[in-house]
Amino acid sequence: MRHYCTYFDRHYLYRGLALYGSLIQHDSEFLLWILCYDDESYHTLRKLNLSRARLISLAEFENANPELVTVKPSRQLREYYWTSTSSLPLYVFAQSPDIDLVTYIDSDLFFYSSLQPIFDELADRSIMLIEHRYSPEREYQTAISGLYNVGLMIFRRDGNGLGCLRWWRERCLEWCYARAEDGKFGDQKYLDDWTTRFDGVAVLQHLGAGVAPWNLTRFPVYQVDNRLMAQNQPLIFYHFHAFTIVASYLYETVTPTYHFDQQQVDMIYKPYILAVRHAIHSVANADPEFNFGYGHRGPRSLLGAALSHRLMVSFA
Repeated sequence: MRHYCTYFDRHYLYRGLALYGSLIQHDSEFLLWILCYDDESYHTLRKLNLSRARLISLAEFENANPELVTVKPSRQLREYYWTSTSSLPLYVFAQSPDIDLVTYIDSDLFFYSSLQPIFDELADRSIMLIEHRYSPEREYQTAISGLYNVGLMIFRRDGNGLGCLRWWRERCLEWCYARAEDGKFGDQKYLDDWTTRFDGVAVLQHLGAGVAPWNLTRFPVYQVDNRLMAQNQPLIFYHFHAFTIVASYLYETVTPTYHFDQQQVDMIYKPYILAVRHAIHSVANADPEFNFGYGHRGPRSLLGAALSHRLMVSFA
């Protein structure tokens, strides 16, 4: 069984459920560990009774990580989430000695095909990273955000994997803020030198994994026999950075700083929106009093909330 972990709060619950649904579709045997950052998300997810999820309450997580509670007053909410990212895989490992691999995934990912090629590339190595692969017009962001994206990372329970996680955790406890400072940025810039700092690091080469708004003009998605492709490889997952649920029938795909055409929206975003709509309806049936998740950007979004009608998708 594969073990994945993610986190979100009530504002991101619909997207977290879309992620969970895509795993159901493309991985036959898994458990998704979900750290719920507030009571609303925890109690609503309990009502949904997700068969392949293990819920972690914030109290449970913080009791196991008192050092996080110590630094919490010094961090904005988004910064606190980032600070805790490295602690979550360690928490999962601590729950059972039988867990060999933990895959961290951001809750705004969505899978379109099997994840097996990712694990095939990892093979017997200890750590998996994925590059941002910025489009040429966005290469300048590497200096700020770093070479690698935290969106999907794999760690093995061995000296390399656990040592890396513990080192990363200590660095984030020391400093993890939403600004560029002395070669650091949030939890992410720490990853830049891992291929030389740690042994057993794999950098994912599959170009269908990690497609995102920041590299879509470099790796445009196209369709072959009802299958989404990127650079002659199946699209495995897309990172829905800067996506906003404006209302249950209205969605902003990205901010106006990103530029791609309607065909890309139709192929990539509409299946995701349908999954989000399904999540909204499921939550409404299970917990009619839940009323969050609209007009709120995710914990990794740093861009403004200006609307662009060209980028809006409406479902009646």
